[in-house]
Amino acid sequence: ETEKNLTLTIEMTKKTGLAGALITGFINLGALHYEMGRYQEAQESYNDALVVLEQVGYNPSLPRVVQMLKVAAGIRGGFELKLDGFLNFDLPTIRMKRIKGMAAQAMGECYLYIDESHKDEAETWIKKAIEIDEQNRMPWDLARDYALYAEFFKKKGDPTKAKEKLSKAIDLMTSIGADGWVERYEKELAELK
Repeated sequence: ETEKNLTLTIEMTKKTGLAGALITGFINLGALHYEMGRYQEAQESYNDALVVLEQVGYNPSLPRVVQMLKVAAGIRGGFELKLDGFLNFDLPTIRMKRIKGMAAQAMGECYLYIDESHKDEAETWIKKAIEIDEQNRMPWDLARDYALYAEFFKKKGDPTKAKEKLSKAIDLMTSIGADGWVERYEKELAELK
């Protein structure tokens, strides 16, 4: 239902020429596809957002983060990627508070899934995301940071820490009434051994 509504929103927004709303629609559709494991479609939505961002010459921080989200989708999808310059990302170049945590989370996710040799970098970026999202009081993003941290500990073979981090994510999602996310994380928690 969310996908249908976002697609309809994008189609309607294209007709109005409201670039900000169109960019937001593409980014949200990309995030939805990403969460559904449909990484190719996520990349396509992020590409669409980048096209509009380029056309309107929007704040340089947002295209940078959207590019990172696109790379994260590519890594998760196992696609061939050019990572030149990406792994040398400098967080202070992102000036928008709202997306700074998103950028750190995307970097953490990329490092977590790129290969087994980047676990230290993944943890560093995940901790940065948590710190930023706590500081900026972004509970939904913070919950997703903790869920990613749980993934980190699952991959590391530490189910106790994974449960602890996933429980924090559940508490945060519960506090903001995100029932679907609570159900999802509770299911993941029950599967942890």
